[in-house]
Amino acid sequence: MAQAIKKTVQIPVITVGVIREPEFAENILAERKADFVAIGRGLIADPDWAQKAFMGRPEEINRCISCNQGCSDRRLHSNLSIRCAINPRVGREGRFVKKALKIN
Repeated sequence: MAQAIKKTVQIPVITVGVIREPEFAENILAERKADFVAIGRGLIADPDWAQKAFMGRPEEINRCISCNQGCSDRRLHSNLSIRCAINPRVGREGRFVKKALKIN
């Protein structure tokens, strides 16, 4: 859809949706299908997604499995705090920070 929109407008276009692989994101940009690529749930699953991609270590990325159980379902439909099946720290960051501070 972003590619079709880009053909008709004169402003930057961003695309998003199930972009799990850095190579796929790079191809979108290289082929000028969009001007920007947004990573949503992928960053919930792995906050270091972009850094690992930039460093040439895509095999280390913990990829979103699109289960939508902890992010979309809990947050949007049940008004509960966010969770992630891949990243158990999501929504519990405060607990981990407090533990880290107690150690030091």
